[in-house]
Amino acid sequence: ESVWKIAEIDRNKVLRVTGKSKYQPPVRSPHSICWLKENVVTDFELTVKAQNTNPKAGGHRDLCLFWGRQDASHFYYVHLGAEPDPHSCQIFIVNGEDRKMITKNETKGTPWTDDWHTIRVKRTIEDGAIEVYFDDMESPRMVAQDKTFAKGPIGIGTFDDNGNFDELELRGKIAEEVSP
Repeated sequence: ESVWKIAEIDRNKVLRVTGKSKYQPPVRSPHSICWLKENVVTDFELTVKAQNTNPKAGGHRDLCLFWGRQDASHFYYVHLGAEPDPHSCQIFIVNGEDRKMITKNETKGTPWTDDWHTIRVKRTIEDGAIEVYFDDMESPRMVAQDKTFAKGPIGIGTFDDNGNFDELELRGKIAEEVSP
């Protein structure tokens, strides 16, 4: 049974993830991912409203955004965890092996509340820049730099938590060749 549902909140339909899926990735990485496969981009800006609905999850309370997917074991993602550690609240690359943290700056964690939050990822291929914003769209909460995957679709999800996504907006350059 899918952990993804269309839910109605205040007469508005949202995409809901209800927890950890049964999917077992080939390497250590998130379990619940919804890929938007027809949107293969290079440089992009992805903005989405997100609501984590699992306040009892503790320090790893999270939602994630994904990009640059080549296949099930090659992509990037940001884990927006409540408390930072090597496996939470970091930008990661999954490159044929278990996730590897590539975050360049320390963050104090993601200040999840039960409210809706605005999340943005900016990606520039030429210099490999990755910037992640949470509510404050002026100063990135996390940054990284990596040029491994130059194109791919984007996605939303979680490692193993619950949440809602709405108002997804993708701006960017469409890739000339579609990735597998």
